[in-house]
Amino acid sequence: MQRREVESLRSADDQRGWQRTVQPLLDHGLLDVVDGPSVLHATAEGLVELVPTPGHTPGHQSVTIVSAGRRAVVTGDVFVHAVQVANPKVAYTYEECPDQAAATRRDLLASARRTGTTLANPHLMVPFLRL
Repeated sequence: MQRREVESLRSADDQRGWQRTVQPLLDHGLLDVVDGPSVLHATAEGLVELVPTPGHTPGHQSVTIVSAGRRAVVTGDVFVHAVQVANPKVAYTYEECPDQAAATRRDLLASARRTGTTLANPHLMVPFLRL
């Protein structure tokens, strides 16, 4: 989990999420806190990496997977509606920082178009989007 996310949850007015999810994981040594891009697994064939994609929450992150010369990004809550693919400026009600979220969407879309990256999104009707 990104340090920014941990710090944001720790300082939130409502501590229920922290107490029920984050604190027990930290207490039992089951949560790794990272700063910025972090490789989780790497081999000669590819890698799995956490990448910051802030906006939905301060420390939101996505997962990049590279294998067999192809790249995919599991985007989490970067896009919650298909209209945001067409217009990254469209905000979502629960974004903590709509301006940052729009910038993240814009940058991720531009990068995917430039590199041929597949976007894997759990919120869209079509979960794998090639631009």
